[in-house]
Amino acid sequence: MQFEDKTLSCRDCHQPFTFTAGEQDFFALRQLMNEPKRCPNCRLLVRLQKTGKDPSQCTEVPCDDCGAATRIPFKPTGAKPVYCAPCLHVKRHAQAKCDNKEIAFTQVSCDDCGMATHVPFKPTGLKPLYCAPCLRIRRSSQES
Repeated sequence: MQFEDKTLSCRDCHQPFTFTAGEQDFFALRQLMNEPKRCPNCRLLVRLQKTGKDPSQCTEVPCDDCGAATRIPFKPTGAKPVYCAPCLHVKRHAQAKCDNKEIAFTQVSCDDCGMATHVPFKPTGLKPLYCAPCLRIRRSSQES
C-alpha cells in the first residue's frame, strides 16, 4: 500500500505535525490502527513522565538537517548531529541501504508476544527474536 504524508494536529500543544508516509508504513507493519494524537515532542514528554523522568530535563534544539525545533531527552555536546523525528527516520532508512541496494528484511513472529515484526537478516532459529517493544522490556530488565 502506498502512503502519503498527512498533516495532523497535536491534541496537547495543538500544533500541526506531519505523519509521514514512512511512519504510516511503520504503523501498518506493526498493525497499529490509530493515527498518533500527539506530535513527536509531546510524545517524548509523555514518555518521560510515564518513566518518572523530569520533562524539564529536555532540551529544545534545532534539527541539524531541516532546522525545525525538536525536544531531546539529553543535553547535546555538539559532537554528534541532532535530528527531529522525521529527519531521523529518513537518516535511519537511508542507512539501511548498502551500495544502493536495499537490505532484505524478513518477517518473523516475536517469541514473547507473537506480534509480526521485521528483522534485517535471515534468522537461523538458534536465537529468540523479539519485536521492538519486547526487546526494550528485556533490555531494561537486564539493566536492573
